[in-house]
Amino acid sequence: MPDHALWGARGELAGPEQVDAYLQRLQLDPAAIRARPCDLALLGDLQLAHMLAVPFENLAVHMAEDTLTSEGDDGPLVWRDGPGVACDVPSAFETIVTKRRGGYCFSLNACFSALLRALGFKLSEYGARVFANRNQAPEEAGYSWTPISHMVLLVDLPEGPWLVDVGFGGGSATSPVSLRGSERVSSLSPGEEFLIRTELLPGGMREEVGGLPGYTLVRFWTVDGQEIASPCYHVSPTPLRPADFKALNFYNSHCPDAPFTCQIVAYRLQSDGSRITLHWAPPRPAADNNASFDAPLPQLPAKQRIPVDQNAKLVVRKGVVGAVQKSDDVPVTSRALLSVLRRDFGFLPPRS
Repeated sequence: MPDHALWGARGELAGPEQVDAYLQRLQLDPAAIRARPCDLALLGDLQLAHMLAVPFENLAVHMAEDTLTSEGDDGPLVWRDGPGVACDVPSAFETIVTKRRGGYCFSLNACFSALLRALGFKLSEYGARVFANRNQAPEEAGYSWTPISHMVLLVDLPEGPWLVDVGFGGGSATSPVSLRGSERVSSLSPGEEFLIRTELLPGGMREEVGGLPGYTLVRFWTVDGQEIASPCYHVSPTPLRPADFKALNFYNSHCPDAPFTCQIVAYRLQSDGSRITLHWAPPRPAADNNASFDAPLPQLPAKQRIPVDQNAKLVVRKGVVGAVQKSDDVPVTSRALLSVLRRDFGFLPPRS
């Protein structure tokens, strides 16, 4: 039995035409890219171009395909009315390149990995646990980790392995980060730096036997003269296969208590390093208003209609943790949300 019969074959782009279309989606010149060697400089240019051009978003969880391609309406939004985010490469390519939308880690990094392989890079896919107390110092907030629910890429270069991630909604590094480096990597977002620590899962159960070190991506920034270091995620030490990510993706798109089924999110990096964010989640009960960041979000049954008096927040922030530059309310209706997604996140106009 061939290996892929059990584990699933890695997806590939369907020939040079798709590679060129993908590069054009990233606003890159295919001929110029093909003429360059597969080195760190090219890898960094591809990563940044992807993060600038392709948004992180989970609208396919909450909107049906015919809604996403329409003008929408002003009636109540039907919650969890979509098919979910597809993570196989053909479906992800169709969404990202043909439909000019986005996705989350399992679709964005799966499709990007196919592009990198088509250009000649060698890499593997890994799973990661996200730090739940996001943008907080663990010395104060403690360590709290999600299940393995994120996907990253480790790319093999002559200088060693490098972490690349174009699909982290919490704001990952905007350039490759060395697994062996001791120097921090600057971000496009001013004042943010990243470093990878090789270590056992911080705050994990020390009585576990046979645990292997993984890789913690840490973000650094300064507030009022004090430096803060907060983990983004911890990469497990063993590469995963397509069948593994298929199961993890099902959890993210369909389980009622998964983060992406409990909220609407869209993020996009901008050329000045700022980030534009669209977000709505069901209001917490009054008794839960002081719940911690990692407390479960309120759950709504699938197909429930959202009251029309609800508003999402559209925020422009200087980086992930910088000052808010702009904040607007957006009605939680399909028409209002799609209008913003087309104006600020690059979604295609409604299909005629």
